[in-house]
Amino acid sequence: MQFTYTPDGDLDTLTAVNAATGNQVTQYIYGTTLSDSAIASSSLLRREIYPDSTGTSDSVSYTYNRQSQRTSLTDQNGTTRQYDFDALGRQTQDRVTTLGAGVDGAIRRVEQTYNVRGNVSAVTCYNNPSVGSGSIVNQITRQFDGFGQVTNTFQSHSGAVNPASTPSVGRSYTDGSGNVLRPTATLYPNGREVTLDYGSSGSITDKLNQVSSLVDDDSTVLAAYEYLGLGTFVQQDSTQADLRYTLISPTLSTDPDTGDIYSGLDRFGRVKDVRWRDVSADTDLSRIEYGYDRASNRTWRENPSDPNREHDWLYQYDGLNRLQSAQRGQLNGTHTAITSLDAAQCWTLDSTGNWKEFRQDENGDGTWDFNQTRTANEVNEITDISNTPSDIWATPVYDRNGNTTTNPRPDLGTDATMTATFDAWNRMTKLVDDATSNVLLENQFDGRNFRVVAKEYTSGTLARTRQYYFTDAWQCVEEHVDTSNTPRRQYVWGMRYIDDLVLRDRDISPSGGLLTERLYYLADANWNTTAVVSDSGSVQERYEYDPYGNLSIFAANFTPRAVSSYGVHYTYTTREWTPDAGLYYFRNRWYDAQLGRFSSRDPIGYLDGASLYQYVQGSPLTSVDPFGLYERAPGIKDCLDDFWQDPSYMRHLQEDYKHETKHRREAMKRCKNPLEPRRDFWCKRAMSREDDRQKACRKIASLLDCFEKVCGPWSESVEDLKNALKNLLDGPCRDTFSVPVPETLPNPVPVPSNPNIVPIERYIPATRPTVRPGWGIPSLPIFIMPIFPTVPNMA
Repeated sequence: MQFTYTPDGDLDTLTAVNAATGNQVTQYIYGTTLSDSAIASSSLLRREIYPDSTGTSDSVSYTYNRQSQRTSLTDQNGTTRQYDFDALGRQTQDRVTTLGAGVDGAIRRVEQTYNVRGNVSAVTCYNNPSVGSGSIVNQITRQFDGFGQVTNTFQSHSGAVNPASTPSVGRSYTDGSGNVLRPTATLYPNGREVTLDYGSSGSITDKLNQVSSLVDDDSTVLAAYEYLGLGTFVQQDSTQADLRYTLISPTLSTDPDTGDIYSGLDRFGRVKDVRWRDVSADTDLSRIEYGYDRASNRTWRENPSDPNREHDWLYQYDGLNRLQSAQRGQLNGTHTAITSLDAAQCWTLDSTGNWKEFRQDENGDGTWDFNQTRTANEVNEITDISNTPSDIWATPVYDRNGNTTTNPRPDLGTDATMTATFDAWNRMTKLVDDATSNVLLENQFDGRNFRVVAKEYTSGTLARTRQYYFTDAWQCVEEHVDTSNTPRRQYVWGMRYIDDLVLRDRDISPSGGLLTERLYYLADANWNTTAVVSDSGSVQERYEYDPYGNLSIFAANFTPRAVSSYGVHYTYTTREWTPDAGLYYFRNRWYDAQLGRFSSRDPIGYLDGASLYQYVQGSPLTSVDPFGLYERAPGIKDCLDDFWQDPSYMRHLQEDYKHETKHRREAMKRCKNPLEPRRDFWCKRAMSREDDRQKACRKIASLLDCFEKVCGPWSESVEDLKNALKNLLDGPCRDTFSVPVPETLPNPVPVPSNPNIVPIERYIPATRPTVRPGWGIPSLPIFIMPIFPTVPNMA
């Protein structure tokens, strides 16, 4: 990546060097006037010109109000969204005032309202862009406790919420006594309650706020956890199924490599042996072992659970640690070669991660049965796909925003395609089979960007309408079908990761209304579902994948199946497989495993690299992307996790600061009063409160530093957040790093040193960040929204 800057220090151009497509130059134009905005400023981003732009109209442009808040966005499709704010500067409307050609207009306005404490209490979608006009398409409303935590989220998928009848998903919490405030249960729409148990009072898990088990409302322990340190999960027990996930040696023997009992981890803390055990039989139901190179790339994956030994893998990488080749069969004893080859794949990537060539040996005979070449343009859209010996793949077609509107479906036949329709927020709302003109799938989204309705078609006829109900952490806990108010499926999510699926309960006889089928989910180190197990502990079905997620289904004994006999959809990295679409739903985007890339541009722009389509930077064996936004290591908390999973995190930091400042002020007042009889006590209290105030400011500084490190200097994906954090640091928190000690204090207290804290000037960026269409505040439907309070996943 190459960067140039304006004389004012703003980013002028961003160039991704690529000899295959030509250098990809994105240009940023700054400066607003009173003719286009309510403020004249040389520093505000006015227009973005992308490598595929053909003129001024084929770009993304912005306007602003006097507070420098963005008031409109016009994208390359010609859609204009306008943003309204209240007197407190809070966004209240996201209105689609101009709809581009071919863009779905079922939702034209997203409105959010606030309660007296500033919490977002309702998010409503309308079919008309004018405020006060139109009908409600869907709505969510929230109830809060005294601490500002969401206790109920009512979710209406058609019309307005009626608290008496609309399904809701909730959380319960401790009451704050004993200075303890933590979630205690998840509440399902049908009244089910899954309790988060922290162990006996005074236990180490209780003291550390570690969830020791998930307990169903019939007292069944669904998952019990053991920890290594503060947050590493090393064992999970589901006693009903006699099932155990473990990274601990079953015999408690010492691992010769690490010298401890944690045989599932190597000396660098990397997962090397994932075992799901039948506890009573002392056997493995599913076991996956791994090996790594010095760059922590996985070089092999062994599956000893397969009696045929056809599903071991051997991998190789290029100089940029991108996957280059994969062989499947049986590994030799030293894990350096496949002794019995069953299949192989090979990739050649250009500098921005586009597949130039893809080859596949489908039967292990050493001959490439499938040879594919691809070309891409300057925005990394595929412009041609050629195959030998037969040309069965169609070439994708994109709209101006980069959404894939014509998708190749080689699994449906030669040159088979489906046409996709997107809305103003670049969300896929409809899929049509081009050969028959039959509708395959329709989706509806709420104002949080959650897919809440999926209409599934068979031969062009509506077969069923699925209604999804989510936690505010974007985990589906209950599904209804058609107009039924009884759950067809329920999901229990664990504590290890946002997509840690413990089990699914399903009604297999819809007329009965009872969730009689229970399946426990088994996953490998990359969160791929490897098997499902009944409540009696028997493996019912198994799943295997090629590196980029093409799914194969097997019976318990590894006999191939064409489709799942149990309707299992959460598969690759535990994201939702949608058979009708032939795509995976990755929350903010759809992922095409056959193409090995996303179907639309990354909403957060260049945060995750030069290509807006590439999946996990070409490292699908060691990385995941649960939100369809950016690459991350599986199961590892990054510095933004508190924010991603609790969008009220920044508000809590601000409240912490205000709380400590208030008490410090009160203590200082008494400390300075020479007539105060307990003056020494209040002076010490003032010092203590000052220390707590500094801690709150340091958390804010740490979060901002994290944004800068993760998002990079060119990403405006979280511009409003960063500005708010900088305002705190430059204002109330400015003295955090040089706190003046009042003369009346008996002993000066030095500021605690912290090597991670850098001067305030560090947080004044040298460059103006940039933005992609449809991202950030004021882009309401993107998931990462600090104005939406929710409960941390604690994964």
